[in-house]
Amino acid sequence: MFDLKGKPREVITLSKVQEIVEALNLVGEKDVVLSKVDVIENADEESVIFARDLSVVRKIKDNGRKVGALIVSERTWSDIEKNNGSLKDVARAFVVVKNADLAFAKLLEHFYPFEHPVKDISSNAKIASNVEIGEDVRIGDFAVIESGVKIGRGTIIYPHVYIGVGVEIGEDCVIYPNVTLREFSKIGNRVIIHSGTVIGSDGYGYTRAEDGFYKIPQRGRVVIEDDVEIGANVTVDRGTFGDTVIGKGTKIDNLVHVGHNVKIGHECLIVAQVGIAGSTKIGNRVKLAGQSGVSGHIEIGDDVTVTAKGGVINNVPAGQTVSGYPAIPHMKFLRIQKVLEKLPELFKILKELAQADYL
Repeated sequence: MFDLKGKPREVITLSKVQEIVEALNLVGEKDVVLSKVDVIENADEESVIFARDLSVVRKIKDNGRKVGALIVSERTWSDIEKNNGSLKDVARAFVVVKNADLAFAKLLEHFYPFEHPVKDISSNAKIASNVEIGEDVRIGDFAVIESGVKIGRGTIIYPHVYIGVGVEIGEDCVIYPNVTLREFSKIGNRVIIHSGTVIGSDGYGYTRAEDGFYKIPQRGRVVIEDDVEIGANVTVDRGTFGDTVIGKGTKIDNLVHVGHNVKIGHECLIVAQVGIAGSTKIGNRVKLAGQSGVSGHIEIGDDVTVTAKGGVINNVPAGQTVSGYPAIPHMKFLRIQKVLEKLPELFKILKELAQADYL
């Protein structure tokens, strides 16, 4: 069997799958061999499919093809059993796991391992004489690394990356092509930064002068803690005189803007096209859905969710889900939306009452 690049693909047994995903239980045939993780439409008896819920299992059945192995959570397996066995013929074997999404990710890594093409320190890279480079660091063609930079062990710098004066990068990071790390930014360990992202650009700060706007110097830093991943074409502004901070384990999607002196907590999820204005404090495990916006100089508590296109202009207490603009508690927002659907009918009634002199 071959993958999309023509590279031989390993064929593995069901017991190997059980080992990789730390399965809780195996049900079905034991002699299944598997060669790929696949989508439902292309699946065959050598395919591994994962099912987050029962709807996926039903789609497989409707497709009419039996798959090799189906990765399911305990809850989904329980739902399958409740269907009087009618769904058990969709797969030769079922692999029951605690977390189907996590199992799927581990199998993808196993079947389709990725090797970074940057293998050493390129002679075409421009590296200042006083740069500290750890063991096993790889630096691609035409990267520019200015004086005083420190790069930790095992970090990979792709071609055409710019790393400014005094930047510190931790261990086992991956910096993809055309990333800019401006002066004195500090990057933790195991950080991934995707192409086109700018870390440490000037914050948006101006004051009025007699002849127009006067630029306020931006002399702070950006500090990115361990295990952060930042998508493509993200901009993170440096602090004016303090730090802009992105907390440990936070994941940022493409096309996000983080203003100066923003503080983002641990393990937050920030989806595409979010904008966060300056000096805002965001707690831990906060979720900002696509195209949501956060005003400056406010605080968002731990475990808050802002739904898509939500506009936050006031402080949000911990644990709330908010929606709309201006953002309000989600259930209240849904009730308002329900009323809005009836506005034409209500207006008609109101108009009729007015014409009948009831108002």
